[in-house]
Amino acid sequence: GIPLLFWIDFNVELACTVWQIYRDSEGHKIRGLREIKIKPKEHTASTQVLIDWIKSEYPNQLHSLCMTTDATGGQNTAASKSNLYQIRKAFNLNRRLQTPSINPPQKDSIELVNYVLYHHKNLLIDPSMGNLIFDLQNVEKDDDGKLIKDSRNKEAQKSDFADSLRYGFNYHFYLLKNIYDNPSHFGITL
Repeated sequence: GIPLLFWIDFNVELACTVWQIYRDSEGHKIRGLREIKIKPKEHTASTQVLIDWIKSEYPNQLHSLCMTTDATGGQNTAASKSNLYQIRKAFNLNRRLQTPSINPPQKDSIELVNYVLYHHKNLLIDPSMGNLIFDLQNVEKDDDGKLIKDSRNKEAQKSDFADSLRYGFNYHFYLLKNIYDNPSHFGITL
């Protein structure tokens, strides 16, 4: 009965992580459940592959799922509009599709991710989320604190799954309700 949250980074490879954020008798909880990486294939749209996967894996949760995507999903290109149009139409999302007009500043969202990972006492990431775990352990930053990005070169410079986490955390722990202003709401005592 807890809604599923899909956090998506549209890139050459589509990265999607699946989460639940909820409160129960034990307090506020954040759960990383699964991930899917979709590599582009000739004559196959990554977005449609994602839609088909969600429908087959979570057929009973389609009515309540929410999606947070990166800003490239909202760019004025035919392909990007097609991605968001397909997703919105497939799941009748309307306001359950959260796409910013621009991505959050890297330094701010990296600080936010580190804050939540360090302070939240009830956050679990399923061990099957190997790509996200790899990104969290290996993604490199430059001297200014920004992510080093080169999707053609090193795996540690792709950061697609870390990006999906940044977008989801930015929406749920900053834009929706600011965790810095309300840490106790999220079970954090400093």
